[in-house]
Amino acid sequence: MIELSKDVILNWVKELNLDTWGPTEVQWNDEFHRVHIIVGEGMKQSSREYIEGVVAKNIETKVIAADEAEEFLKHLYVTDYAQED
Repeated sequence: MIELSKDVILNWVKELNLDTWGPTEVQWNDEFHRVHIIVGEGMKQSSREYIEGVVAKNIETKVIAADEAEEFLKHLYVTDYAQED
């Protein structure tokens, strides 16, 4: 099973092409956990559901432990891309 780290999360986000709309911010260390993914306008909910589905499959296939997955989802923020006027 993988252990979550900043690099592991960034690589996973890139493999799923979740970094295509805007910057992805990952802060993952002993003191602070935060993952912020920016997606296309109006795609926040569907993207969050997609990520949760992938995480659930990773738990089933024992890629990640359930407690690590829960920690990831608890600190995951998915927001819509908003173009500046």
